[in-house]
Amino acid sequence: MWTGEITLGTPSQAFDVDFDTGSSALWVPSSSCTDPACLVSKSSYDPDASSTSTSLGTPFEIEYGDGEKVSGLEYNDVFSIGDHLSTTTDLTAVNEVAKLQSCASESGILGMAPTADAPFENLFPSLTFAMFSFYLASESLSELVIGGVDREYYEGCLSWHDLGQFTVDGSTFEGFWDVAISSIAFDNDAETDLKSKPVAIVDSGTSFLVGPTSDVGKIAAGYDAVCYDSNNAIQDCTSSTPFSVAVIPCNPPSSSPSVIFTIDTTPLPITLSDLSVTTVSPDTGEHICILSLQASDDFGFWILGDTWMR
Repeated sequence: MWTGEITLGTPSQAFDVDFDTGSSALWVPSSSCTDPACLVSKSSYDPDASSTSTSLGTPFEIEYGDGEKVSGLEYNDVFSIGDHLSTTTDLTAVNEVAKLQSCASESGILGMAPTADAPFENLFPSLTFAMFSFYLASESLSELVIGGVDREYYEGCLSWHDLGQFTVDGSTFEGFWDVAISSIAFDNDAETDLKSKPVAIVDSGTSFLVGPTSDVGKIAAGYDAVCYDSNNAIQDCTSSTPFSVAVIPCNPPSSSPSVIFTIDTTPLPITLSDLSVTTVSPDTGEHICILSLQASDDFGFWILGDTWMR
């Protein structure tokens, strides 16, 4: 998970937050929260310590796609990122947490989904270009650029894609960075088109690449992965039951095929190296490599998480 610092209040209170393009709310732990998930946080928001804090007296609750849920009370206060971006915005001081998988370095979430009047959107009037970009690195410093892009990290030209691909009951659902998938295939082989869902959500708050069970299973099988169920028993990767983890060799051959997501007409390949994550086996304690893929039929779209964005 990639995090960065924001500040709230006057004088400023600093928080390391998850920059999440899959949601739009801003929340941090309340200084009155006694939940263990709050207590591991390095920071908490104390409205009484901020001269610019205003209580809105409104309860707030949000539940994420993985079942994590937080609730608390809303305030309005000064919100800043870096030395030059500042505004006033609504935020939630969380005092109740459920199923939150928090890291010790993380003290909340800043939602960056395109939603009117959302905290992050309130920064845009001060920008010449209302845009942002990520550079996510595994072994070096990552970057979030607000108001532009860093040309050091890409070659060629940027491609632009229309939003508004995801609909609910026939109406466009606003609030996602959603794009249209034309095809998903191994090395542009049309016979292996995996596109059972034509829409994808770009979500920096999701670590893995999440897709329909049938498609994700075909990708795992295509890489000759050994798939395990939730009971740590070997299963068929292409089973109708989603696998829990797919293990692959840590030194795969360079000839391994890429999975190519074509967004509109732009092909975007992901190599096996991109999909490989090193972890520790809970059984042997040895290092193993797994595919950063997750199967789920709970959504009507693919989720292009950090694996894809990186």
